[in-house]
Amino acid sequence: MASKLTPKVKKESKKLKLKKTDKTDTVVLEKDWFMRFDAPLKIILTARFFAAFLVHISDCDETFNYWEPTHYFVFNSGFQTWEYAPPYALRSYLYILIHAVPVYLYKALFNTRKIMLFYLIRCVLALLSSLCELYFYKAISKKISSTVSNYYLFITVFSPGMFIASTAYLPSSFSMYMTFLIIGAWLNKNYELAIFTTALSTFLSWPFSCLIGLPLACDITFRNKKYLLFIKWCLISLGTILVYQVATDSYFYGKLVIAPFNIVYYNIFTSHGPDLYGTEHWSFYILNGILNFNVVFILSLMAPIAIVLRMILTKIGIEERFLFPVYPLIQLASSILLEYIKDMNFHSSVIHRFTFLKLYNKLIDNAYIPFLFVFLLMGLSRSTLLVKAYHAPIDTYTQLSNDYLTLPESDVINVCVGKEWHRYPSSFFLPNDRWKMHFIRSEFRGLLPGRFSSESLYKVEENYNDQNKEELDKYSDIRLCHFLVDLNNNQSSELEPNYSENNLQWAIWKSIPFLDTKKTPLLYRTFYFPFFWEENVKFSSYNLLMRNDFNKMNTKPLTENGPPMHYVF
Repeated sequence: MASKLTPKVKKESKKLKLKKTDKTDTVVLEKDWFMRFDAPLKIILTARFFAAFLVHISDCDETFNYWEPTHYFVFNSGFQTWEYAPPYALRSYLYILIHAVPVYLYKALFNTRKIMLFYLIRCVLALLSSLCELYFYKAISKKISSTVSNYYLFITVFSPGMFIASTAYLPSSFSMYMTFLIIGAWLNKNYELAIFTTALSTFLSWPFSCLIGLPLACDITFRNKKYLLFIKWCLISLGTILVYQVATDSYFYGKLVIAPFNIVYYNIFTSHGPDLYGTEHWSFYILNGILNFNVVFILSLMAPIAIVLRMILTKIGIEERFLFPVYPLIQLASSILLEYIKDMNFHSSVIHRFTFLKLYNKLIDNAYIPFLFVFLLMGLSRSTLLVKAYHAPIDTYTQLSNDYLTLPESDVINVCVGKEWHRYPSSFFLPNDRWKMHFIRSEFRGLLPGRFSSESLYKVEENYNDQNKEELDKYSDIRLCHFLVDLNNNQSSELEPNYSENNLQWAIWKSIPFLDTKKTPLLYRTFYFPFFWEENVKFSSYNLLMRNDFNKMNTKPLTENGPPMHYVF
């Protein structure tokens, strides 16, 4: 029988955690505690910093709805989408200001390049994501098990989905950060923090994320009977988040605006809102989950079945700790399932009937090894492909930002883009305020972004609509373009010619390979295979073109505000 510690020994053991034995030796228990906090943070933060510098912008919504308004607040210029036009007012400026104000202060103190501010924001997002994930990791370790937390740590570090989402400047990523805090606080029974972060996710980023809080609300009110606590913190959250949000947005829009209500109303109660920009079949979400989490996603779907199966075969009841409400928790669900598989030894009565199951019980302890190995290979393969295949747009604009000092002096330098407008990474990649971005007409027939007014945010200078209909005032004449960014995929039309083949007008300044998805087999445009991937894919050329008569062009702006010249039809 193990001996019990006397109260005196317990007291002395507790002291050992707080002091050193001498000047050179540190108590082991203290060091272990430090490593339990420090090591996971370093591991997660390293992965997130890699993402900050390597991931391309995969959604034009990130550029024009978030990077461009941030650029406006810092540099007083930027593209404006119809969601920010005062007649519609779907987006909240409070979310933008949380990112823009620190960057503005940093710019005021340190004279740095605009592109560095872009990566500064991404690094801050990487840090925020890491801290939220660390809180989640610690809650899993404390309330579920250290084994599940270690599985989760491995999965989140090598997940292609987290590689993309962790540093994306999007409300959905912010909601993901809050989900880490919501579920972590829930596991820790810190209901005040769970309610407040649910409100942050709902009001500040994406109103529909309030669905994450439904299980939380039921748990607090019905199971724990904490009605007063729930009402109190709901009111605190409304007073400290929504009130300030309404005040901020009403100030900038010049009228009373409740942005979360506007976006819910547009997406649910209008005839065109829900499906205007396209809808996907349910199978799209399955395929997307497999691409971002591969075998982890499949395992997460099996987790509820495994829980019931374990209860039947091992006669162990279901525990209430298993929660898998949303995207980030796919990783948690699969981690829990791995522990279930490892611990799911068959009951003696079953083994007595089927003796070969003894071998199963011996092998199951190491079942997680091949799973994690496959996940590692597929995760690294997918993440590598994203960088090697689709990073050309950011590389192209980075080249423009780096080489601008070698160009002739001029008052205005105009950069133009046609069919590649949706891959524009943001105005942070333009060297300074002399550089202006313009759209030239292409086969695209939807609504392009306009420009924020330099005078006030509630002044509308361009035409907008909420039905994605083309507005011709968004286009500029190609004759004013000094530079042109274009993808040469050997397909041309009257409005989308291969400009790089027009040697009389354009010279290739920079050309970077960009994966041609139409000519590349599905397997090779999905995963990267070392040594022979390059031989089995087809590339297009992502080109930065410079006009041959650059020095002879009139670089004086033709109008005081807005594009120098609009396209005439």
